[in-house]
Amino acid sequence: MNNRIFYTLIQKLWICFFLIMFPTIVYSVALEQTSLLRIVILPFVVPNQADLTFLPDSIYDMIETRITSQGKVRIIDKQLVQNAVDLTKAEYNNASSDTHELALKIGIRLNADYVLVGDVKQLQTGFKLTGQMIAINNQLHSFDVFCNISELDVFIEGINRFVEKVEQKLYGSSLILPDIMPDKK
Repeated sequence: MNNRIFYTLIQKLWICFFLIMFPTIVYSVALEQTSLLRIVILPFVVPNQADLTFLPDSIYDMIETRITSQGKVRIIDKQLVQNAVDLTKAEYNNASSDTHELALKIGIRLNADYVLVGDVKQLQTGFKLTGQMIAINNQLHSFDVFCNISELDVFIEGINRFVEKVEQKLYGSSLILPDIMPDKK
């Protein structure tokens, strides 16, 4: 009889433990989810050259995989972004050619904290990757980021450097990162 009382007591303790811990775990996971910065990446504008048509999708994929590795941000799905771009443009009858205004509307539609817009410019000495993180949340600050890339062969390194610069501004690092330039031989 004593064993039965003992097991019943143990069962009740486990139930109490579970009832106390489950909401705590759920709350901590929910709090972590809400503390992630939600970022929309709009397609980057690239020069109209046949050999660069792969860049907008590649840039999105490279930025997404690199910036989320810290676990502090959540990149909004590319298809959701494209749907929001299409809806927003249709809603305003393509009246707004202002990228900043369009980015704000898309960011609000997708409940984002930031929208990253950017472009790739071809220079005589390579490429310049320019981006602007537009803050949707009034408690955050917008900022610009750029990276010079010497040639297409080191474009991935340039994206890495670009993302490092974005992370510096997001997380407040003071490390100065140089642009990717060719070694002078």
